[in-house]
Amino acid sequence: MDADALSRENAHLTAGLSEVEAALLGLQEANRRLEDILRASQRERFGKSSGKLSPGQFNLPLEDATGPGRA
Repeated sequence: MDADALSRENAHLTAGLSEVEAALLGLQEANRRLEDILRASQRERFGKSSGKLSPGQFNLPLEDATGPGRA
């Protein structure tokens, strides 16, 4: 290859690399948005109140150890 061919090939590869980098940035941003949506959904579903007893629940009567409807 002569210098002109190498220069054209370099320009072509540089342009291709720029396109790939732009696509990667777009995908990274989309991924970040999806992770934000997932975290918000998880907070809504499994948030602070999930799995924790409220003060009023401590006073609920416990069922018989044999369970309901058993003798």
